[in-house]
Amino acid sequence: MSCTIEKALADAKALVERLRDHDDAAESLIEQTTALNKRVEAMKQICLHALRAGSCLKPRPYPKQLGEGAAVAKRTQDSVRPRSEGAFLPETSPPSRETARGVCSRFQDNHCRTDFLLYQEEIQELNEVARHRPRSTLVMGIQQENRQIRELQQENKELRTSLEEHQSALELIMSKYREQMFRLLMASKKDDPGIIMKLKEQHSKELQAHIDQITEMAAVMKKAIEIDEQQGCKEQERIFQLEQENKGLREILQITRESFLNLRKDDVSENTSLSALVTNSDLSLRKS
Repeated sequence: MSCTIEKALADAKALVERLRDHDDAAESLIEQTTALNKRVEAMKQICLHALRAGSCLKPRPYPKQLGEGAAVAKRTQDSVRPRSEGAFLPETSPPSRETARGVCSRFQDNHCRTDFLLYQEEIQELNEVARHRPRSTLVMGIQQENRQIRELQQENKELRTSLEEHQSALELIMSKYREQMFRLLMASKKDDPGIIMKLKEQHSKELQAHIDQITEMAAVMKKAIEIDEQQGCKEQERIFQLEQENKGLREILQITRESFLNLRKDDVSENTSLSALVTNSDLSLRKS
């Protein structure tokens, strides 16, 4: 039993370690897939933002926009001058509404272009990470990882069920072991008179129950023997009676057979005498 318990404990320990390894692998895969999904969502948002910005704004040549931005910056820098210790105030009147709108539109255009450049950089990084693999290959890799995650989850379920079965078997073994140890401890405590009396009473009760069972079985067997003997006597009487009847019938049959043979002999003798008389009469008639 000790070998079985040690084996069960070793199996349970190995199962726990395997479950832990599978859980760690599944968590790492889940983290990688979530990070990849987040990056894909971010790229989608950047693309949508770039498309919306491109549809709302009119495209302009990039060098011209940079020149206009530089000219606006130069005009703004020329329009301000130092007035008092680090403070800058405009020298002329504030810019017009059209100039503000142009600056805002150019700022939005530049912001969209920077987002697009960031998106291109992200795409380049992803291509470098994926070794210039296409999108279909990445999607297939993600699907394969999802399939592996599902397989790992199924294997985790099976391992959990097997671990529960091992735990139930181990609990049963430990309960039997505790029961045996309790009996051994109770048997080892010989100095306690109360325990000795209880054991004696239990033993006497068991013996009395066995004695009652034996007496009951003996009574049943005795009754069965009596019934069998009575039945045997009846059968012997019946057999003797049938033998006597058979003997009488045989005697009657012998007597009838002997009488039948005697009658047959008498008939044969009479027939011979009659045949002799008939022949004699025939001869006399022929002579005459």
